[in-house]
Amino acid sequence: MTDVLRPMAPADEAAVLALNAAAIEQTGPMDAALFQRLLEIGGESVVVERDGRLAGCLIVLADTAPHDGENFRWFAERVRSFLYVDRIVVAERERGRQLGRLLYEHAAQRAADLGLRWIAAEVNAEPPNTTSLAFHARHGFVEIATRVLSEEKVVSYQLRAL
Repeated sequence: MTDVLRPMAPADEAAVLALNAAAIEQTGPMDAALFQRLLEIGGESVVVERDGRLAGCLIVLADTAPHDGENFRWFAERVRSFLYVDRIVVAERERGRQLGRLLYEHAAQRAADLGLRWIAAEVNAEPPNTTSLAFHARHGFVEIATRVLSEEKVVSYQLRAL
């Protein structure tokens, strides 16, 4: 197996949107306008290809990014010096094959390059995304708060020190 980590490009839009749509319960919606906005406001957007097929993606933003997402804003109002994971998605066929670890290692390196102290992420606590919660715990993330977003959804806000 050959994994290639590369910058996300506008040509990846359809594949990234399809990947996100397949995991929408965990990631939240993303349409073409949001995809373009996330690419425009900077940060770091990468995809991983396995054997020539898009297998995952990562979109992260520094704490100073001009992003108005409610979860990003929650961190920005409370934490300084962080890299925010707007979304990380691994294709279902590739889960359990270390691509999430690869993408988070890339995020940690990017945060270190920027001189940031934390990686910030939110994970669904209700309904629970048990796989993601366990993944984040194994990789050094600690829950700092939970937030009720709706009657059906609660998120766990988590930080990982660098």
